[in-house]
Amino acid sequence: MESIVTKPNVPAVLYPRLSVAVCADPEKTGVNEKTAQTVPLLLNADPAASGLISFNPPLSHLDARTLMGWTPEAEGGEKFGDDYLLLDKYNRKVRCTNNVRNRPYYESLADDRAQDILNRRFEFNAEPMLVSREGWVLDGQHTCGGLVRAYERWLLDRDEKGNRIWLEQWPEDKYPDGPTIDKVIIYGISSADAVVNTMNTGKPRSLADVLYRSPYFASLPARDSKTGVDRLSAGRVTSSAISHVWSRTGMYLSNFGSRRTTAEAVAWLESHGGTKGKFLAGVKHVLECDKDDRVSSLVSLGYAACVLWLQACSTTDEDKVGKYYSDDERSGKRLNFGQWDKAVEFWSEFGKTKDDEPVGPLKELTASLRAINDSEEEGANANLERNYVITRAWNRFAGGKKVRDEDAKLVYLRADRHGIRRLDESPELGGRLLGGIDLGTEKVARPEPSPEQQQQAEPDVKKKTDIPVTGIAADGIESIVTDAMKASDAQCVLVKTPSGGYAAWGDATCAVIEPYVTKKPRMHPRGLRAISFRADETEQLVEHLTGAGLSVALVSESLAPVNGDPKYVVETVFRPKKTKGGA
Repeated sequence: MESIVTKPNVPAVLYPRLSVAVCADPEKTGVNEKTAQTVPLLLNADPAASGLISFNPPLSHLDARTLMGWTPEAEGGEKFGDDYLLLDKYNRKVRCTNNVRNRPYYESLADDRAQDILNRRFEFNAEPMLVSREGWVLDGQHTCGGLVRAYERWLLDRDEKGNRIWLEQWPEDKYPDGPTIDKVIIYGISSADAVVNTMNTGKPRSLADVLYRSPYFASLPARDSKTGVDRLSAGRVTSSAISHVWSRTGMYLSNFGSRRTTAEAVAWLESHGGTKGKFLAGVKHVLECDKDDRVSSLVSLGYAACVLWLQACSTTDEDKVGKYYSDDERSGKRLNFGQWDKAVEFWSEFGKTKDDEPVGPLKELTASLRAINDSEEEGANANLERNYVITRAWNRFAGGKKVRDEDAKLVYLRADRHGIRRLDESPELGGRLLGGIDLGTEKVARPEPSPEQQQQAEPDVKKKTDIPVTGIAADGIESIVTDAMKASDAQCVLVKTPSGGYAAWGDATCAVIEPYVTKKPRMHPRGLRAISFRADETEQLVEHLTGAGLSVALVSESLAPVNGDPKYVVETVFRPKKTKGGA
């Protein structure tokens, strides 16, 4: 049987010549029905070529569905099997019969578009969607898919009280068909391979690229190979630092900013002071401190800039911290940067050496970080250890006390009955304040199971397994969960939260542990059920899950970035106990 998705019948030519449709608000574009008729004359076009440029209202999800040939699998109708393009918010298979000459469809890109649309950050930039002479979408599938996904979320996303959360941005009386976008569409492009293969071949504009040409670092040279303090480096470090802050402050749990799109990241910078804010000032300071790579040889510069910012506002009182976290649009105005000078001083002293020997008030910390970096156990556990010693040293330093040798030493507790070792404490930047939220109350190390444990029917512990994901904000929590399941062959995934506890994801997981915790499951905007619990409840809940025959993967963020983004790792995998005579 011929595939509807990949082998369409060649239709008649619908658009024999090029034409442009401006689908936008006239106030944004200056194009309306009257001015659209004058444009062909300005271009010296053939007067008979009416409709060369036309004016249309902004695009809605209905227009996107029409452009794509959106066809959901109907209940009781033909079953699509594997011959479909995507799954909609209702988990229905969807064929797009006008999207048959395009590159693969990526849900994560459509989700990024949807979030920017819902937050009104999808700007009109005259970048067109391209439609072939046959009516096939050649460029624009993720914009169309994002618009449909935005409509679905506009209908379905709810707060804890069950209220629709997007009606303030898109009131239903004004937008009865949901969110809209302003866009240019060019019709009549050749669908020949030689033409289509030239589309979207340039390098996508990353956040670092956007920051490079932004006014944030306009005072810096484009490149300075001697000092490294230039726009190129500043853009990359800022991008990495934002990704760390996004994860460490739980932005990915927000209904409004769960995906770290470029527009969301720039909006976060603006709401935290922009060019005059402490965040960008911290980035510049870290770059200036990295002479002879003395900072970057111990930790990544993005991580350093993130921690400097957290240190600087670590004396914010808990009431303001609570309000900061509850705000839909977080603002740096709520934060107290009373420790700014001390944080700047800390990183000015960080990593100092003389004749390759650590010197200065943080020499013990430098020596400890070197030992951690040189350890054969380098990996996710090493990042926990770096957090441990840096935070302990900072708390001494910030209090005006000398950083002693014991302040930079790792102290592990005895292994539990599963062979898991834990650090003796989870130190927090400034106490139970802003900087402490990501460090939590317990840290799970990566032990090697003893031969006795492997022979017994206890839950076994796998070595760390990297998940091929470059950040929760890039691909979303659903990608973290599904990729963790694939990487660990586990049915349950427990993801480390910024508060130090865990969030259990999936219907089966929630059903098992709900009777044993005080909180109720909640529905994440991506359609996954989740239930959170304290770190000290983990061992008991893992036993309940493995007792129910389920394998459990514990997942946390690794602070070793990949292309400037954090990655996530499976720390530990627990398997169900094997019974005698069982399989």
